[in-house]
Amino acid sequence: MIQNYFRPKTLKEALLLKEMYKNSRFMGGGLTFKNYEDNIIAIDLQDLNLDQITVESSTVNIGAATPLEKVKSFLTRYHGLNKAMAIEASKNIRNVGTIGGLVMSKNSRSPFLNCLNSMRTKIFFEPGNIHVELDDFIRGKNHDNLLVRTLSLHLPKEIIFDFVSRSPLDIPIISVAISVYEDERRISCNGFRNGPFLFSFNSSEKINIKHIVTQIDISDDIWASAAYKKMALEMLISRNAKEY
Repeated sequence: MIQNYFRPKTLKEALLLKEMYKNSRFMGGGLTFKNYEDNIIAIDLQDLNLDQITVESSTVNIGAATPLEKVKSFLTRYHGLNKAMAIEASKNIRNVGTIGGLVMSKNSRSPFLNCLNSMRTKIFFEPGNIHVELDDFIRGKNHDNLLVRTLSLHLPKEIIFDFVSRSPLDIPIISVAISVYEDERRISCNGFRNGPFLFSFNSSEKINIKHIVTQIDISDDIWASAAYKKMALEMLISRNAKEY
């Protein structure tokens, strides 16, 4: 339940409010607030100009409050990203939800988060202009109360996304995203507890599918058995990685 609401005009004001109210939460689109059962104070980031996208060579910088639909439109040349975003949420939800909120959710079944994790993605936090790799953020717990300012995406040559689900537009049971760079292939696997999980291979190295499968804690859940998920993961990697 939201006890109080603030809409700061500057980043400094937002950080001061966070320091003053220990039970406060930063809010972009506000979609994840339904997950909070405790009483909280909302700090709305809409007026901080954090919804801009800029390009520097092969790097795209995306403000944390940028709506998912705007990100989708900007990265439209990547078929894999668009495929993932289309099943992430409806267009109405994508117009409200933000890329910062998506990252902070650490959703182990999110198609688009899986794609971002396969890329060379960095997150920049305030205060202190701290930055970490997305995969390190997903694994860690020390940045959850900081303000996500920007995501920096080093664009690959290609992004491949594939999944298995109960129906074509359902959130995947498991998914695999592969980002192809000149010197590296990065494979991210989602749909597992504490996922997504990232694996890296240099461009001339054979992808060891057995190694990937054994490094993930694959267990039964309400969506599928461990045996099915293991079989599906091996199939997804095998049929999508062989081209590269």
